[in-house]
Amino acid sequence: MFEQKTKIEITGSSQEDIYCPFCKQTEIYTKFKLTDHNILRCSSCDFMWLYPQPTLGQLKEVYDISYFKNAEFFEGNDATLYGYHDYLAERFTKQEEYSPIILKAKKLLRNGEDVNPLFLDVGCGLGFFMDVAQDEGCQVSGIEFNASAVERIRSKYIFPVFLGDILEFPDDQVYDIAAMMDVIEHFQHPIEAIKKIHQILKPGGILVLSTMDCDSIVSRLLGKRLEDFRRVNEHLYFFTKKTISTLLEQEGFKVMDVKYNGHTFRLDFLANRLKNVSLTGGRFITFLVNLFGLSKSRINLNPRTKILIFARKK
Repeated sequence: MFEQKTKIEITGSSQEDIYCPFCKQTEIYTKFKLTDHNILRCSSCDFMWLYPQPTLGQLKEVYDISYFKNAEFFEGNDATLYGYHDYLAERFTKQEEYSPIILKAKKLLRNGEDVNPLFLDVGCGLGFFMDVAQDEGCQVSGIEFNASAVERIRSKYIFPVFLGDILEFPDDQVYDIAAMMDVIEHFQHPIEAIKKIHQILKPGGILVLSTMDCDSIVSRLLGKRLEDFRRVNEHLYFFTKKTISTLLEQEGFKVMDVKYNGHTFRLDFLANRLKNVSLTGGRFITFLVNLFGLSKSRINLNPRTKILIFARKK
């Protein structure tokens, strides 16, 4: 049984009163203590969040062009564990997985009546998801906080992309489908972000959302070794299947489907990534991959840490 406190010891800070951003209760404890941060958990609703959190200025420093090609990604240092080692190299693997997600969202949309639905990608990165959505018949737009990413999209695609925070996004247009793929954990105000998405979706519109399940078996087994928890420069909030479903329901959505979503990895990349969890284990896998010449082989892996949710605006 965890000790429940209203005043807790904070790494790098004095004791102070803290309340849950989700349910506002004050029975909070430190779930994980990292080098310079804590991950706190609410005893009442199980919501988790990073403390202390980066400032807006610090976040803007992280989200630049190096976010998509981080040469220090595999250094094993929490301070440099952010973004992607090589996002462009993952493009086609990611896009193969996006197509069935978009097709399912279209099918759920009023029983598939909209042939060319208006599609909004929130946190659109370099536009890979929008690219597939357009191929599947959607009229696409995006929102992105990273100015370098927006500049790249605008130089390559005709997609309209808004630079800034979701809360600053104009509400003069409503959409049929909105996607938030691995992005809600990055927001400074995730609850307000869901309210905003509800506001700009049409009645019956579909929200597609993916994020980590911090209560999955693997998440609990790995604990603070898990990469998602260690991304202290960008991951600010952590949901369980229950908390994200509760949030969506209380903000006017009906959850249609929740499932664990896997990912296809190149074996050499996966071996390097495992070093962030276990240096010894990652090195052993790297040895085997090189020994049998499997570096470019691919494997679909579903550790059941990532949840994919489809929800309809009531």
